[in-house]
Amino acid sequence: MRIVFLVNDLEVGGAQRLVLDTANALAKQKSLEVNVITIVKRGVYADRLDPGIRTLHLSKSNYKSPWGLVDIVRRIRRFTVDFGCDVLHSHLYLAGVVGALSQLGMDFKHVVTIHGESYFDYKCRFPIQRAGGIICVSSSIYGQVKAERNRGNIFLLPNFTDVDKMKPLVSLRVNQSPVVGTVGRLAQVKNQAFLLKLFTQARDRVDLGKLVIIGDGPERKNLADLGTKLGLEEQFEITGYLQGEELLGKLREIDIFVLPSLSEGLPLAVLEAMAAGKVVFASSVGELPCIIEDNVNGFLFDVGDFDRAVDKFCEVVQLVQDENRRLCLMKNAIETVESRYSISAHIQELLKIYQQMRSFS
Repeated sequence: MRIVFLVNDLEVGGAQRLVLDTANALAKQKSLEVNVITIVKRGVYADRLDPGIRTLHLSKSNYKSPWGLVDIVRRIRRFTVDFGCDVLHSHLYLAGVVGALSQLGMDFKHVVTIHGESYFDYKCRFPIQRAGGIICVSSSIYGQVKAERNRGNIFLLPNFTDVDKMKPLVSLRVNQSPVVGTVGRLAQVKNQAFLLKLFTQARDRVDLGKLVIIGDGPERKNLADLGTKLGLEEQFEITGYLQGEELLGKLREIDIFVLPSLSEGLPLAVLEAMAAGKVVFASSVGELPCIIEDNVNGFLFDVGDFDRAVDKFCEVVQLVQDENRRLCLMKNAIETVESRYSISAHIQELLKIYQQMRSFS
């Protein structure tokens, strides 16, 4: 089987990371050939693709102009013919639109993965209606697609993480000021400003170490300015984009992982934090309430109730100093990811979807 992944770019992001890890995992399967096409720009993750994966980068074509979009579709169609594509798998909205246009009159099957509820902010539902199959990373997204789509082939397939890679990050630090951190694209929807304000309020009530934000994005300067305004200079760090051992080393320092997002599907960052045995404190959005059982394998809070979030966060900070309680949380978090979100289970289910799509006329 020949698979082509189509994505806006391979810059740092949850959807892009899923494309990277999925493509690399599938490339190890003897019966598969894998290729990746990017539309807007190449991105840093492109350098981490398996050497056997062929890539096509279309950044020289302007997708914002009608003629540029036509050229992109033409080049994708030619690539799929030359490659003998069986399945074109699109990630993110732009790629979904382009993939649907590219599939018109072609023999390959088009599959779209919807990673977040922001997909439904777009008025055009062309990718949802035209795709041969839709993969939803959360039950809430699945419900929305099912309500809108007038054809079948809707699949629920959660994201995954490489549990074995995260195990070396498991550490138990007690009797020390806990380090608070998060990982992700620095954007308004990720709501990192909430975390800065939360940390500022909490440090007056409980003992805290430093606050580490790992990532980069359009909100970086605003967050740095806010940190200065809140007087966090000596306790606050934005690392920028990290990868490899540098990223793992910084993750190892974190005791409490906070995800204050306004909207999510099934965030890879939370799965990785749980697999690494971190105490997770996350907003109750998207699929997170299905992953996290409050006070069992992590903690949830309402991002709309700041005062209550601060109170609960202070309780969590005090709890992590209890070695037995923290060990129990770590054990439960790791078991949750191992049993439900492993890479091997995800790949097996994805291959079943591809086979089902190929047999569907």
